[in-house]
Amino acid sequence: MDFDRRASVRRRIAASIEINHGSQYSRHGRVRDISLGGVYVELPDHDIGPGTRVFAVLTLNFYREARHQLLADVRRADADGVALQFRYYGKWTAAALEHLIATG
Repeated sequence: MDFDRRASVRRRIAASIEINHGSQYSRHGRVRDISLGGVYVELPDHDIGPGTRVFAVLTLNFYREARHQLLADVRRADADGVALQFRYYGKWTAAALEHLIATG
């Protein structure tokens, strides 16, 4: 039996995200799916691996464009991108993610 072991409900969305690591690493990717606990980022040709702590800037467009800052760890990396687990985000980002997940 094949089942999804992730704890959080995920939504497929189209959004841009910037991944930053250290002072020299910055890449722009596309969100494939997102939850309250993490995000999969389509990021071809990346060179970051599991365990890497990153700072992500997620751009969401509800009523206006808003950039949300998130601290995250790379949990999985493959040829198409990286799966990030969120470590910290502020209350406005939490509210935006809850709205996004609830409204699909």
